[in-house]
Amino acid sequence: MAEDFRTPEMYRRELSRMEAAMSAHIGWLKDWHLKVLGGGTGAEGDDGKGAAPSPARTIGPSPFKTWYYGLPSDLYDDSPIFAALGFSLEAMQTQAEQLAGMVSAGGDFSDKEYATFMDAVGKFTELVFKLMRESISKIAFIDDVTGIGNESGLKIQIAAELERVRRTDQRACVALCEIIDIALAGDQENLNYRLNKLEVLSAFAQKFDDLLRPYDQLFRIEGDQFVVTLPYTETHVAEMVVNRLHDALTGGKVLLPDETPVQLRLRFGVASIEPDDDVDDVIVHAAEALQAAKEPGGKRVMVYRRKSAISEA
Repeated sequence: MAEDFRTPEMYRRELSRMEAAMSAHIGWLKDWHLKVLGGGTGAEGDDGKGAAPSPARTIGPSPFKTWYYGLPSDLYDDSPIFAALGFSLEAMQTQAEQLAGMVSAGGDFSDKEYATFMDAVGKFTELVFKLMRESISKIAFIDDVTGIGNESGLKIQIAAELERVRRTDQRACVALCEIIDIALAGDQENLNYRLNKLEVLSAFAQKFDDLLRPYDQLFRIEGDQFVVTLPYTETHVAEMVVNRLHDALTGGKVLLPDETPVQLRLRFGVASIEPDDDVDDVIVHAAEALQAAKEPGGKRVMVYRRKSAISEA
């Protein structure tokens, strides 16, 4: 993931710029037709005697390329649609230049060559709209503050894990984390420094996300609560993973953008994902374990056990 989280605002901005780029591209395509086909077949002129090639047949790059290659971040680096769009854009541009070159040289192109070009235009347009739909989907499932998944995204992920568990009989778990205290690490008498809560949550989420295994996913569900899904993970392994996460996120190890260390106190509730669960069951079980961690005598990490048993990790 990029150094900066992919927030909904970033997707909204790029979606707007993509729409503007597509509008400009349509104008470019219209201009292509006027320049290449407007003068009839062969060289320019109505006498059909093969006048000198016209520089008007020269076709510049589609304005869409400016948007595609000018993205200020790696928003779409993990999107197969974005990668396919790049190949489609280059193929369409190349064919446009080749056909324009044929006409400029005094020649002509066949109906089949023109149909191939228009197929490339159609494929490009289809991929643009697919990327737009993907962007809208990401906006719906990303937390505005931290840029990680939100509660809607979490439920979709748990549903996917449930399906995998039922199909393959492999284990999976979730861990519900709650921030219960935030303070400056070290010199806490510095009254001139005021912690920005949203800034702390964002820094915490980024540190948390950096610590996860490649197949784990992090979500913020409300306020100071986060959930990490742990695929391919038995309960006893989840306990070890979550205890390591706890140690790596506390003790002043979370740093704000200006390198100020923040001391956090955290509690976790861990629950397995079982074939007979539904999505809400999984979240409720993790919440029950977290509640046990809040009670007198509760430990920093508690695990929900089947048969209503809660154990200390």
